[in-house]
Amino acid sequence: MIAFSERLEAVGFQYGASMRKQQSGRFQIEVHPHAATINLFGLERIVRYKRGPREARARELRRLRRLMLTRLSRTEPPLLSCLPGVPRAGNTKPVEDKLDAVLCAFIAAHWWHWVTERNVLYGDEDNGFIVVPVALPRT
Repeated sequence: MIAFSERLEAVGFQYGASMRKQQSGRFQIEVHPHAATINLFGLERIVRYKRGPREARARELRRLRRLMLTRLSRTEPPLLSCLPGVPRAGNTKPVEDKLDAVLCAFIAAHWWHWVTERNVLYGDEDNGFIVVPVALPRT
């Protein structure tokens, strides 16, 4: 990860730990979808869509998709997306990757929009950091 971050920095992506709300520029942050889902959706434990039997993963992917569509569409900034459906049979990995990508992009947009007002920054630019959104208000 450090080599990738250094390559991003070499092409103009600054570390985003100290950025201001809605600051112009190119920034890099690290996010973790599981930590974000716990906070964003007020869960007690992660949505388990990465491991286990196919049907259990598919069920959890459907749950994650539902949470994203219902809760993230009412945030600022809103997630306005048509998320892929989870197939009834076959490989779920392509959908998992797409949901993860959308969730990571949402976290980045949330960070850009709110910075530490509605996100927690664990760590710092010198030692590494991760951005985790705070819990969404219940609506």
